[in-house]
Amino acid sequence: YISLGGNRQGPLRTDVNLVLTMFIGGLWHGAGWNFVLWGGAHGLALMVHKHWSKRIGTPLIAERASPAVRHAYGGLMWLVTLLFVCVLWVPFRCQSFEATSQFLWGLVHPTLGIHWIHPQTVLLLSTLALWHVLRLAQARVVTLLPSATPRAWAPLWSLGLLTLALLLFAPFAASPFIYFQF
Repeated sequence: YISLGGNRQGPLRTDVNLVLTMFIGGLWHGAGWNFVLWGGAHGLALMVHKHWSKRIGTPLIAERASPAVRHAYGGLMWLVTLLFVCVLWVPFRCQSFEATSQFLWGLVHPTLGIHWIHPQTVLLLSTLALWHVLRLAQARVVTLLPSATPRAWAPLWSLGLLTLALLLFAPFAASPFIYFQF
């Protein structure tokens, strides 16, 4: 990015540098259409984010919105980003562009045979929802716990939930390092 000129040669060149850098990063991972899609889409997303934040999102929310609306907007933008990145891991991991297309089509039409909601997923999502509820109610909950500093218990909740998530999703069989395939 820096060797292409970074953001020192105007906004249009900055956009080209962002997209080109991510496109090259996709090709670095492999010379397939999946990696071209993965890198190019990330580059386009960086460009859209840059323009959205500068012209629409941040100024509109920062100047006119209440704190509750700012938090809701931040949460929505976080969710959109997470969804975008997670969907783009599909072409990164699929063996072919056809497999990517079939998998993504199966996400929106689950009757095609891709069943992607598992009990572990529901349990993890429930645990994360519980974590958020506990964070919101933390001031009231931790005062009931035996501690000189009530906030000292908050990291223990987080550590316990993280440990539970790792135990639920940790692979118990050996899997090869992802970069051995390249």
